[in-house]
Amino acid sequence: MKLYAIDVQIHQIDPAWPVTAQPTNSIHLNPKFLKTTPATTKSKVAAASPIEVATPTAPVLPTKPVSADLDKETRLMQEQLMQKQKELLELQRKTLELEVLQTQVKLQEQMKAGGVPSVAT
Repeated sequence: MKLYAIDVQIHQIDPAWPVTAQPTNSIHLNPKFLKTTPATTKSKVAAASPIEVATPTAPVLPTKPVSADLDKETRLMQEQLMQKQKELLELQRKTLELEVLQTQVKLQEQMKAGGVPSVAT
């Protein structure tokens, strides 16, 4: 289940990522195993039907906590991504400010040295 969840999360980021098939949660029983005594067919059907009804409901229970865990993990990942994006924007802003300061210093030095700066093409 964890590998499938990771595949789904990566597929959301990268649509080219292949998603492996989720493992089946159905339980297959040998019908001969259910036969305890050679009685009438009605008793066989009565004995087999509660087991068949119980098996489809079993996979539903584990999927809810997994989806809740996935939701928590995705929210956590999204929050971390937003935080990293904010940090990146802040660093980009600081680098731009430094570049502006450097160009101002160069312009002041050129003004002191000889007047109008030359433009190279």
